[in-house]
Amino acid sequence: MKNLLFDLFTPHHFIGGAGEYIRKVFFSLIDVTKNHSTDINIIALIDSTQGFDNYPDLSPSHLKQIGISFVDIKGTTLKCILKEHKIDAVFIGAAQYWGMSFDISNIKCPVICVVHDIMDEEFATSHINEFLLLDNKFSFYRRQLGNAYKRLTRKQTGTQRMRQVIDLCKNNKRCQVVTVSNYSKNSLIYNFDIDTNRISTFYAPERVSKSSDRVENKQLNEIIASNKKYYLMLSANRYTKNPYKAIKAFKRYSQIVDRNAYLLTIGYPESLYNNHIILPYLSENDLVHVMKNCYALLFPSIFEGFGYPPVEAMKYGKPVLASNVTSIPEILGDAPIYFSPCYESDIFRALCTLTAENYGGYSEKSLKRYAEIASMQEGDLNKLLELIINC
Repeated sequence: MKNLLFDLFTPHHFIGGAGEYIRKVFFSLIDVTKNHSTDINIIALIDSTQGFDNYPDLSPSHLKQIGISFVDIKGTTLKCILKEHKIDAVFIGAAQYWGMSFDISNIKCPVICVVHDIMDEEFATSHINEFLLLDNKFSFYRRQLGNAYKRLTRKQTGTQRMRQVIDLCKNNKRCQVVTVSNYSKNSLIYNFDIDTNRISTFYAPERVSKSSDRVENKQLNEIIASNKKYYLMLSANRYTKNPYKAIKAFKRYSQIVDRNAYLLTIGYPESLYNNHIILPYLSENDLVHVMKNCYALLFPSIFEGFGYPPVEAMKYGKPVLASNVTSIPEILGDAPIYFSPCYESDIFRALCTLTAENYGGYSEKSLKRYAEIASMQEGDLNKLLELIINC
């Protein structure tokens, strides 16, 4: 019997792409191991200090229901857990979070270590932080003060937390690195001295998605019922998603091109004009509904290791207007209308490019690219599961 320590620590701390990735791999691994000849005992690493609101199906009560063992990091250390539970292999679902939270550099057993991106390193060398935050002077100076505080108190910055991950790769020859796009793989090779043969690219699998016919959020239900023509932008409270430039560009578009078009942002703190609708973060169920009923997805992100939202929009045949940087063109192919996220005028140009006449064509492109990506995601998930089982 092989004891596999599986990372549920990350989704307890963070809701987003990495958390969704881990959740999908976790439940897929459970399904596969039920019928696999190799005896594997999955032991989930949880963190009760964070609560379990992010993903209730990853809570201790649910793990007990499905017969999965778990160990709580509260009051102990990773080193003690590895020893006390006789761990034979480790799955790290988001390397950056482990590098920030644990001493992982000397794990001796086989490790599957997923690096979704190395955004901190990329931002440090490109100075993209300053570019984004200059739109909001308060955030810019707050970030500068925060970084100065970390240097003075010797707290880990983003670039430092990857050092443990790299040390793990160098100290443990049985550590296999997995990335979610070729962009992330090449970024990893460029920034760090890692043997390319120890890096595998497996596209991020489709997220676990549960929905019903009922829309839970009252405001969203009213928007859908009114048949508003809205462009959708998700995670608009995160500055790396580049919301401010997109919101400004859409304002001009709604003023001089289409006064009946609305921009619906999820997570942005305030509405900046009449055609800007804001909603709080939505349930898993309502995310499906808001995507199904949008006119198009606006994805002005400045950085992505993979990028779930545009793939999910394409699933429903929605045209996608997307940034032309990092992994986004690799994942989305020729389906979207691309723009430079640096220029509001180019976001405006992309908005003007999508018209009633060509809408059907872009919708068909989205459906075609989704079918291609979904097939690759399914195949790569199976490869990842085999890698975990055989590590």
